[in-house]
Amino acid sequence: MLYNNLTMALIDKQIFSFEPKMTYLKTIYVYNCYASQNFDIDFSPKAGDSFRHLIVTGKNGSGKTTLLNALDNALMEKSGTDEEPKIDVTLTDDNGWCLTDFLAEGLYDYFKVERDTTVLKVKSPKKIDRIDLEEPLSQLIVQFLVNKKTQQAYAYQDGEQHTVQQIEQWFNQFEQQLKFLFDEVALRLEFSRQEFNFYLQLPNQVHFYFNQLSHGYAQVISIIAEILIAIETQSEKSFSDNPSGIILIDEIENHLHLELQEKILPFLTTTFPQLQFIVATHSPAVIASISNATVYDLTTHRTVNEILTGIPYHVLMKSHFGIESEYSRLATEKLKNANLISFKWFYGPQISA
Repeated sequence: MLYNNLTMALIDKQIFSFEPKMTYLKTIYVYNCYASQNFDIDFSPKAGDSFRHLIVTGKNGSGKTTLLNALDNALMEKSGTDEEPKIDVTLTDDNGWCLTDFLAEGLYDYFKVERDTTVLKVKSPKKIDRIDLEEPLSQLIVQFLVNKKTQQAYAYQDGEQHTVQQIEQWFNQFEQQLKFLFDEVALRLEFSRQEFNFYLQLPNQVHFYFNQLSHGYAQVISIIAEILIAIETQSEKSFSDNPSGIILIDEIENHLHLELQEKILPFLTTTFPQLQFIVATHSPAVIASISNATVYDLTTHRTVNEILTGIPYHVLMKSHFGIESEYSRLATEKLKNANLISFKWFYGPQISA
């Protein structure tokens, strides 16, 4: 591990209208990272905001994954090996908050680069017990949806119309989010009672199941599924309750087409408005996709707090990612050669490359 020590200052957030308060990350201080020492990443919220998301960029080998691993170790209070440096975590809190409180009350997850996109088949409704699970939560998305639909059926049978309507609203909201994700307003989420399965219905009678998604969409669904099920099993609250928490995602753009790279963070931050996302990325489409985020470059140790949404990608590629030209390397070389030829024609053959 690259980091010898890391201190995080956290801020409080009120969960709905009752105590205790939720804690979010606000500052990360790194004492030692190869040649870079004693630098901090400040992503404090602006006035009126409860928290701010963090987008970490940098060249390969700059320490993006190491930083997320260090955060994960600190938040989960993991004890590393003797070779690994210890990480100190402090909280700026007026209510006696500690990490034990955070883990008990807040939602937390860490999605590494290689994410499991397997979807298990469902034989019947079955309670999901997060503690006893051996497989990743993301594999249980269909089981989760079947359980929801079964709960709705029992509520209807018992005359609990309020519960029936709540669950129906949940499914409608989930379907709307899938329409945004797949960019298809005619998409419908359908349930097959005979198969205990859900599928996505598209126009022209085309449909597909969750285990038939392309790898890019499957990556996104796996993140959504894990968060949804974690909410249900940890807090026993429905998706619409907007739980608070912190989510780490490494290389969030992995396997995603450029259009989906633009959508992924707006999708997650809108779907889960009380979750703070800390992500690592190489994508200009990701860093320019939301306004409530601080962008930090581990290569230059430069913090960008201003809004990057709306800035052309070629500008970001040159100003933030260090690309020499907005054109491809081949096009750039051709332009250089063309300029050299024109100079030689104007000034004479004595001009050299």
